[in-house]
Amino acid sequence: MNFSGSWRRARLLVICAWCVAAVLSIPIGLLYHEKRIQGQLQCWIEFSEAWQWQLYMTLVATAVFVLPALIISICYAFIVFTIWAKSKQYTHKPTSEDTRRASSRGIIPQAKVKTVKMTFIIVLVFVLCWSPYIVFDLLQVYGYIPRTQTNIAVATLIQSLAPLNSAANPLIYCLFSASRTNR
Repeated sequence: MNFSGSWRRARLLVICAWCVAAVLSIPIGLLYHEKRIQGQLQCWIEFSEAWQWQLYMTLVATAVFVLPALIISICYAFIVFTIWAKSKQYTHKPTSEDTRRASSRGIIPQAKVKTVKMTFIIVLVFVLCWSPYIVFDLLQVYGYIPRTQTNIAVATLIQSLAPLNSAANPLIYCLFSASRTNR
């Protein structure tokens, strides 16, 4: 992949990304501490009041789920819009020049349909992987789910779904790439 801008600009963008990530990590670094649980040291966060947990989980839900879902949806909507607009350039009045390039006119509509499908699946998988975790934690912290052994086991299962999103994206891209090469 070629970067369309200068290498200096690329480095600046990478440095900015790392700086933003570092700044956003500061609250977690301050809130978490090591605690011995069942004989093992673990990173742990403790709040004395229920409202503190509610505020914390609401902020986490917003930062980890709501904002990324909006950003992903907006970015992919721009991609779909761009492909849709570009495909209209190839569907204008046919000329003798266009008839020689008939194969190129068929590529953009295929790409358009494929991108729309892939976009929908990527956003859907993100929501399906993260929403059970976020909803369960919010319901638990606001007192709608009692803290029982069964619910703790369910929480462990639900918490393992969220990281599946990172594993699912390469598979989605691979499946869509493989379907193109098989045609």
